[in-house]
Amino acid sequence: MKIIRKKELREIEIPFVDNKKYCSNCGEETYLQDVYCNNCGEKLIFENKMGVYRGNCPNCNELYYEGAKYCTRCGYKL
Repeated sequence: MKIIRKKELREIEIPFVDNKKYCSNCGEETYLQDVYCNNCGEKLIFENKMGVYRGNCPNCNELYYEGAKYCTRCGYKL
C-alpha cells in the first residue's frame, strides 16, 4: 500500500523588486514576472513591442517614438 503525502506550503519572506502591470481581467496589480494573476487566476498577456525613434524632444532632448504626442520623459507636447 502506497502512502500519498500532501506537499506542505512553506511560507518565506525574501524581498525583491520588480515592475508592475495590471491584470486586464480584474485590474489587480501584478508583477511583471507573473504569468497568471494572483487575484483572479487569469493568464496575463505581455508581448514584446518594437518601435522606432523619430527624433529628440526639444525640451529635454529625450528620444521620442513614432506617433508620440507627448515626451515620455518630461511630458512636453510634441
